[in-house]
Order: sequence, then C-alpha cells, then structure tokens
Amino acid sequence: PESVRFIGYGAFSDCPKLTVICHEGSVAHDYCVKKHLTYIFDYQYQAFRGLLPQGIEMLSSPFQADEKKPFIFISYSHRDRDSVLGILKTLYESGWKIWYDEGLTIGDRYDETLEAHVRNCSAFLLFITENSLNSYYIKENEIPWAKKYGKPIIKCALDKDIDYEIEQDFILASVSSTEIEPALAKVDGLAKGSRREAKGISVAVDPTARGGSSGNGFAYCLYSEKDTAGAKAIILEARNSGCTIYDAINEGENASKLKRCASLLVFLDKAFLEDKHLTNILIREFRAGRDIAVCQLENIEDKDLPDALIELHKLQWLNFTRGITADMSTKLAQHLQKRGCRNTSVLPGLKYEKTPEGIVITRYTGMAPEPRIESEYGGTPVVEIAENAFKNCIRVKSIVIPNSVKVIGNSAFKGCSGLTSIVIPDSVTSIGKDAFYGCLSLTSVTIPGSVGTISDRLFWECKSLKSAVIGEGISKISDYVFYRCESLTSVSLPETMTVIGAAAFGFCTNLVSINIPDSITVIDGMAFSSCKSLTSFTLPKGVTQLSEGLFWGCSSLTSVTVTGSINTIGDRVFNDCKNLTVNCSRFSKVYKYCKKSGVRVKASLFGA
Repeated sequence: PESVRFIGYGAFSDCPKLTVICHEGSVAHDYCVKKHLTYIFDYQYQAFRGLLPQGIEMLSSPFQADEKKPFIFISYSHRDRDSVLGILKTLYESGWKIWYDEGLTIGDRYDETLEAHVRNCSAFLLFITENSLNSYYIKENEIPWAKKYGKPIIKCALDKDIDYEIEQDFILASVSSTEIEPALAKVDGLAKGSRREAKGISVAVDPTARGGSSGNGFAYCLYSEKDTAGAKAIILEARNSGCTIYDAINEGENASKLKRCASLLVFLDKAFLEDKHLTNILIREFRAGRDIAVCQLENIEDKDLPDALIELHKLQWLNFTRGITADMSTKLAQHLQKRGCRNTSVLPGLKYEKTPEGIVITRYTGMAPEPRIESEYGGTPVVEIAENAFKNCIRVKSIVIPNSVKVIGNSAFKGCSGLTSIVIPDSVTSIGKDAFYGCLSLTSVTIPGSVGTISDRLFWECKSLKSAVIGEGISKISDYVFYRCESLTSVSLPETMTVIGAAAFGFCTNLVSINIPDSITVIDGMAFSSCKSLTSFTLPKGVTQLSEGLFWGCSSLTSVTVTGSINTIGDRVFNDCKNLTVNCSRFSKVYKYCKKSGVRVKASLFGA
C-alpha cells in the first residue's frame, strides 16, 4: 500500500518470480527500481482483473485516401476523428480528392510518406480544435512542411476562440465547416471531379482464427529486462484493445512462437541495443523481412544503431518517449489488427455492458492519459458512463465525452486527481452525485442546460476549479456542489435557476462576486458560508427566507441588499461578517434581526 514508508534490506530476496504491485512514485516503487525488481503500478493491476468483454466491432474509415494528383492534404488531430471524418466524407462524395493518413500502417515510412504528400498536395486543409492546437506532430511537422513547400493553407476552426498563428502569406482562407468548398474552388490547379460514393475501408478479424499454426494471430514482443515497466504498460494497453501478444520475458523465449508470429513487436531503447542477444535477434528477423513494429522508448539516432539496422529507421516507429498517448496506442492497435493479431470486438481499455438502449461503460481499464471514447461501436451507441467508471483513475488528464452519452453516473470521475479538462455534450441529461468529487486539477467546466439539476457534491473539493458555466435550462444547484472549490472566482448562473442548495458555494474562498438572477426563490443554509472574498450580494425579490448561516464567515462582505419580503430568518446568518452593512426596509424582519444581532443596517422607508 501507499502508506508504506520503509522497506528493509533483503525484503524480497530470493523471490525470482515476484512482481510488486505499488503506487507510482511511492517508496515501494523507488525500492523496486533500485533493486531491479519487476513491478507494476496499482492502476495497472486493476486492469489485469477480470476478462474483457466481446461483441463490439471498431469503427472503420469512410474511404480510401486518394493518391492521384491533384489532392487535398488533411491535417487534423485523431482525437477529433468523429467530427472531422464526417466533413471529409461529404467533400469526398462531392468529388474532391482527399488524402488523409487513416490508412497508414507501421510498415509505412510514416514521416517520409506524410512529407511527400504535403509536398505533392494542391491545398493544405487544417482543422483547428483544442486537440489539434496541442498536437506536437501538427505543430512541428505538418504545418512547417506546408510552409516549406509554399502550399495554400485553408484553416477550418471547429472550436471557438482557438487559432493557429500562421503567417498571413500562407493563408488562403479561414472558413467554417460549411465554407470549405468555396475556398477549395479558389485553389489554382485543384479540380473537383464527379460525385462518388464513400464505400469505407476496414479489416475483418476472425477471433476464432487467432493463434493458429499459419503464423497469424499474435505478436511476439522483445524488450530489455531494464525496460520492464515501460514495455509492460504499452503491452497492457494493447491487450486492453483486444491485441494478442506473446511476452518473451514473462513467458520465455520460444523459437517456434517467434517463427509463427504475425508481427515482431520491439521496444527499442539504448538498453535494448546494448543487449547483444536481443540485437542479434532483431538483426536476424529484420534481414529475413519479418514484419516489425518498433515502439521507441527513448530517442534513438542512426549513430546508436548497428550498421545492420540503419535501414530500420525507414519504417514508421511509434514514439512512446513521452509516455502512452491515445494516438500512439491507436496506431499500434491498428497495426496489430491488420496483421490479424487483434480481436476488434473489444473496446480499447473499457469494460462495458450492452443494454437495449446501447453501450454502458462500466470501468476504464486502460492507461492512456487521454482516453478516447467513440460515440458508437459497430453501430451501437455509447449511452452511459456508469457509476465509478473512472473512479480514482489518477493518470487520466483529459477526456471528451461523445455526444451520444445521456447519463454520467454517481462518482463516475471521483478522485481523478490528474483530470484537467472534460467536455460534457448537450446530449447528457443526468449527472450523478459526486461525479467529479476530488478532481483536484480540473480548472474549468461547462454544465449543459440539458442536465436540469446539478446533483449533490458534484465538484466538492475541486481545488483548481477557477470558472464554471452553468447552461440555460438548469433550475437547481444541489447541496455542496462547489464546496471547497478554493480557486473558484466566477460562476455564471442562468435565468432558469430557482434553487441554490445548502453549502453549495461553501468555502469558495476566492469567489469575489456572483450575479444572482431574479428567478431564484430558494437559497439554502450555509450556501455562501466562508466565501471570504465575496464583497457584495443582492438577494432576488423572490427569496423569502434567510437560511441559517447563509453568509457565515464572509469576512470581506460589505453590502447585502434585501429587495424582497423576508418571512423567515435562521440562526447565525451574518456571523463573523465584520464589515457588513445590510440594506433593507425599516419595517422588515431583516431590519429587526440586524438590530437585535448587532449588524450594521442601512434602512429606507419604502424598502431597499
């Protein structure tokens, strides 16, 4: 457990088959590294528990990329696949020639292939989203190539208020998704052909044929024993995607298995190259023309490779030097799928149930920090993120919930302390209690109006949350929703809001001001207790009760204006509000309460 603070000398001596399960960065983890013990992290261990389900097929791409000139090069983040491919399909069927990298495999010379297609394209169509803005490959390779070869760039923004800074000389047009075709028509030498049908491309995998004697069905993986943690993490992610992998270290080197495998999976770094036995196997198999997938664990240059492996760099290498990413995991899974080493009926890194309404995701078992959930699998929509589905998945940093999801269950993302951003679509009609409780790194959130009611403790102790936008249509903020959101400075409340629950904004110590709409009729006890930065507050006319401890501890509060008729006043409403003056009618219960309690009051004859 994480609570262990000391491990004595020889604690695991003479345990040759031992794997230590521990927390990342813990004393046990450091001990294992120093003693060269095999270990996996606790979140990886959870993924080993239980069997992965069957019965769902992965999405295919809508059409084969055009290779004949003149064509349009498409630059986009694969995390935006759902939204981008629909646009591309429309352009393709209209007669425009489209080249995109969905069909590339690890065996292709990836960088060379992409650069060649940028060089040969007639137009460079860039889809701009928050995902593409954060894409290292787009920023460092594709856009510089377009500028290098003087290609006209058409920018299509799919997310608002996001843009790439590109010199104006290279920009032909900045358009919306509906304005792409008129922009393409202005490109010299780019011709639109006749209408055609997008027939789709996919690879069928027969699960019953996996592991057969023909050599198809599994990948054989090699890595240095010094790389155990990194290699096993990637292997686990691939297995969670339905890939069948033979681990030569865990299961023992097997010449027969190596000969029969459909692909050789190599985890390459300097430790691997220093191991003559592993290097000799790789040289032999490379010379024999073996299908090889290289997972790069650290930067390797030509000078690091033996002469016999210099040509290895002409293959596409998967770059895992920055950890496991959704793009790299997807490309590895696609490669193994095309070699018959993958059962596509498995949702990658997800456990789920099928219901009459659609797919319910019950648990995330993967390790990618940016897990990708499709809106449907094999034509069946994903309709729910179930209770506890991502609970305590501390590696998860961001996630986009597809617009097919209607329900997010209780505690669905509770304890995801690394989660910095999440997109909740308008399709969601229900978010359960504690859904984001303890998401310590979450900085901003938008709750769509389709939710109706914000459930109890939804963002309790989200200490980095700075802003929250609550959509038009939401009528109630339940109890403790933003409790102890210490960084919260602004909240936007809609005109449809009628109820603010107990302690909803309690201990939001940096909340300076909040605009309360006139539609609100109920503000429950302690709702703004200990909001130490709050300076002024105006109660809507419809509020008839000052609940217990409503402003208790609001030490910076200087002005509360009561515009309506208050019938009931609870205890300790203004306790510890040392700088407060209450504006109210001289004949109101509030005036009498303030006089009795020693609170400064400014009264008018006809009401505030």
